Amino acid sequence: MADLPLFLAFVILAAFTYSSGLRAPASIAIVKDILIYITAIAAVIIIPYELGGFGKYFQPYRHRSSCGGAGAHTTGSYSGYATLALGSALALFLYPHSLTGILSASSGKVIRRNAAMLPGYTFMLGLLALFGFFVIASGVDKLPEYAAGFKQFGNNFAVPALLLHSFPAWFAGVAFAAIGIGALVPAAIMSIAAANLYTRNIHREFINKNPTDKQESQVAN
Repeated sequence: MADLPLFLAFVILAAFTYSSGLRAPASIAIVKDILIYITAIAAVIIIPYELGGFGKYFQPYRHRSSCGGAGAHTTGSYSGYATLALGSALALFLYPHSLTGILSASSGKVIRRNAAMLPGYTFMLGLLALFGFFVIASGVDKLPEYAAGFKQFGNNFAVPALLLHSFPAWFAGVAFAAIGIGALVPAAIMSIAAANLYTRNIHREFINKNPTDKQESQVAN
């Protein structure tokens, strides 16, 4: 039963995507972004306030450095962070949902506008990264009311437990909706990209070499 809400959400999104194409995940992505921003901003304000401020979260780590010390002829772990950032930036152009978003844009102006707004997502990811500190400081993994969830889902239950512990039930539901939609929207866009790749590169080349626009659209759907 734990997977039933996610299954229903996937079916609804799949039906919406089938009927509306790329417009469906593009429209839902707006709702997804709003929900995630609301959840992240509320969490970084309310949770530290409830537990006595940000100092409590970072106090145990003030003498630690994740980068470690660099030797005389090495950059240590610093190079790992630099190459990770560079590799992630270059890999972005290989993601199907990124290419689909670029190729479906109505103009170069739209692409430039969207690219200018991308740092907002990086800021949001920084807020979400704080959730790990919140989980450790709040100790939700040791609370008996969440033991069953951790036993069933492991560490994947950490953030849901944090949300259940820190927010009223109605807002926790909003946060869970944001998580679910946030996972399904990229999946819908990548499914469209995969369908188009199959239609153009396999079906059109080896099965039906002269399809009409309607036939090509039906196969992609």
